[in-house]
Amino acid sequence: MIWLIASGHSAAQAESLGALHPAWDVTPVRHLDAFARAQQRLWESIARADQPDEWTHKLHVAAQTWAEHRGQ
Repeated sequence: MIWLIASGHSAAQAESLGALHPAWDVTPVRHLDAFARAQQRLWESIARADQPDEWTHKLHVAAQTWAEHRGQ
Protein backbone atom coordinates (compact mmCIF):
# COMPACT_ATOMS: atom_id res chain seq x y z
CA MET A 1 0.00 0.00 0.00
CA ILE A 2 2.64 2.51 0.97
CA TRP A 3 4.36 2.29 -2.41
CA LEU A 4 1.08 3.11 -4.15
CA ILE A 5 0.43 5.99 -1.75
CA ALA A 6 3.98 7.30 -2.16
CA SER A 7 3.44 7.18 -5.94
CA GLY A 8 0.46 9.52 -5.70
CA HIS A 9 -2.56 7.33 -4.98
CA SER A 10 -4.81 8.14 -2.06
CA ALA A 11 -5.00 5.53 0.70
CA ALA A 12 -8.50 4.59 -0.46
CA GLN A 13 -7.29 4.17 -4.05
CA ALA A 14 -4.35 2.06 -2.88
CA GLU A 15 -6.63 -0.20 -0.87
CA SER A 16 -9.00 -0.53 -3.83
CA LEU A 17 -6.10 -1.78 -5.90
CA GLY A 18 -4.97 -4.07 -3.08
CA ALA A 19 -8.48 -5.49 -2.89
CA LEU A 20 -8.00 -6.89 -6.39
CA HIS A 21 -5.69 -9.51 -4.89
CA PRO A 22 -7.56 -12.60 -3.63
CA ALA A 23 -5.74 -12.51 -0.29
CA TRP A 24 -7.34 -9.18 0.57
CA ASP A 25 -10.77 -10.72 1.12
CA VAL A 26 -9.52 -13.47 3.42
CA THR A 27 -7.21 -11.32 5.53
CA PRO A 28 -8.82 -10.27 8.82
CA VAL A 29 -9.25 -6.50 9.14
CA ARG A 30 -7.30 -6.49 12.40
CA HIS A 31 -4.32 -7.97 10.56
CA LEU A 32 -4.43 -5.23 7.93
CA ASP A 33 -4.66 -2.66 10.72
CA ALA A 34 -1.68 -4.22 12.50
CA PHE A 35 0.34 -4.27 9.29
CA ALA A 36 -0.43 -0.60 8.64
CA ARG A 37 0.68 0.25 12.19
CA ALA A 38 3.86 -1.80 11.75
CA GLN A 39 4.67 0.00 8.51
CA GLN A 40 4.12 3.35 10.20
CA ARG A 41 6.45 2.45 13.07
CA LEU A 42 9.07 0.96 10.75
CA TRP A 43 9.26 4.02 8.52
CA GLU A 44 9.18 6.36 11.50
CA SER A 45 12.21 4.59 12.94
CA ILE A 46 14.00 4.62 9.57
CA ALA A 47 13.31 8.34 9.17
CA ARG A 48 14.68 9.04 12.65
CA ALA A 49 17.79 6.87 12.25
CA ASP A 50 18.88 8.18 8.88
CA GLN A 51 19.28 11.60 7.46
CA PRO A 52 15.90 11.40 5.75
CA ASP A 53 16.25 11.80 2.02
CA GLU A 54 13.29 12.47 -0.26
CA TRP A 55 12.59 8.75 -0.79
CA THR A 56 12.62 7.97 2.94
CA HIS A 57 10.41 10.97 3.65
CA LYS A 58 7.87 9.90 0.98
CA LEU A 59 7.63 6.38 2.39
CA HIS A 60 7.38 7.69 5.95
CA VAL A 61 4.52 10.02 5.00
CA ALA A 62 2.83 7.25 2.98
CA ALA A 63 2.99 4.86 5.93
CA GLN A 64 1.51 7.52 8.22
CA THR A 65 -1.22 8.22 5.68
CA TRP A 66 -2.16 4.55 5.41
CA ALA A 67 -2.20 4.03 9.18
CA GLU A 68 -4.40 7.12 9.62
CA HIS A 69 -6.72 5.88 6.87
CA ARG A 70 -7.08 2.58 8.72
CA GLY A 71 -7.96 4.52 11.89
CA GLN A 72 -4.69 3.91 13.68
